[in-house]
Amino acid sequence: MFNINGKKPQKLNIVIYLMVLLTLLITPITLKAASDPDVDTEGVSDISDESATLEGFVDGNGSSTRVWFEYGTTRSMNEASDRESTGNDRENFSIDIDDLRDNTLYYYRAVAKNGEGTDYGKILSFRTDTEYNNRYYYPYNSNYQGPSVTTSGANE
Repeated sequence: MFNINGKKPQKLNIVIYLMVLLTLLITPITLKAASDPDVDTEGVSDISDESATLEGFVDGNGSSTRVWFEYGTTRSMNEASDRESTGNDRENFSIDIDDLRDNTLYYYRAVAKNGEGTDYGKILSFRTDTEYNNRYYYPYNSNYQGPSVTTSGANE
């Protein structure tokens, strides 16, 4: 059955062959499956009266990923930045947006999409304003119901 140069192989060769075959069969093969991306909305920089640079962080989790920002003057964020391709690893990214209105509050969040799914970052906000060059951004909490007031003592 196994002939090498017309000779039968030695028993040792057959044993080695069977050991290698058995090792390959019982060794688990682990491949990291790609998964949907993870994205974080980060800060905002270079705020002017008409433009800003939005910043984020993405982990493609093994798949080539596209990133962009949704933004707008309401929490529904009806605008979207250009989409950029990133690698399949972890990296920071930033995208410039322009044609903004002066002294206006904008909401924004990072978005990442790959072949496995889409992820959305938290909603933050900033105000365009060259006078103060406002660099602060604020988390938006959709569950916030406004301040609560409790009274006690005086007229009880």
